Amino acid sequence: MSVTDKNQAMINYFLSCTPIYQSTLYFNFANTQDSAKQFITLSNDININTPYIDGAVRKRYSMTITSFTSISNNPIIKVAGYDNENISDLAEIQALIDWIAEQNEAEHFPDFGTGIVVEEIRTTTSNPRLDSIDATSTPAIARYSFTVQVDYIDLTKVIWNN
Repeated sequence: MSVTDKNQAMINYFLSCTPIYQSTLYFNFANTQDSAKQFITLSNDININTPYIDGAVRKRYSMTITSFTSISNNPIIKVAGYDNENISDLAEIQALIDWIAEQNEAEHFPDFGTGIVVEEIRTTTSNPRLDSIDATSTPAIARYSFTVQVDYIDLTKVIWNN
């Protein structure tokens, strides 16, 4: 059975999302520049693994997507028709979370290879969190993030088929 590297599978999967494809991408490293995206691997608690009698195991893969965007210190303009840069930027990051929910609903999952059946992809929050603001750069850069989890069944150790 051919199991694909899950980190590369997730990168390939997210490259089908236009806003991510059009961004500068980093893996476990980031250059804090406007519009950059970073994929950060997370440890996965092995206590989540659920073994089945046939040798299959239910597992979870987790990662965080960090998005860097310029941020404004301008107050909200209280006139109809004027957009606030910070609200617009947050909406763009929210669209990534919404895209993941749409992919899950359509059952369009990352390809983890032969012998792996992905059951679900989801974010752990319904909106991105603001992790930090780097005011030392010009313009200031905000760092937003959210965590993605993929639940899957590993069939590579199945000892019999019905």
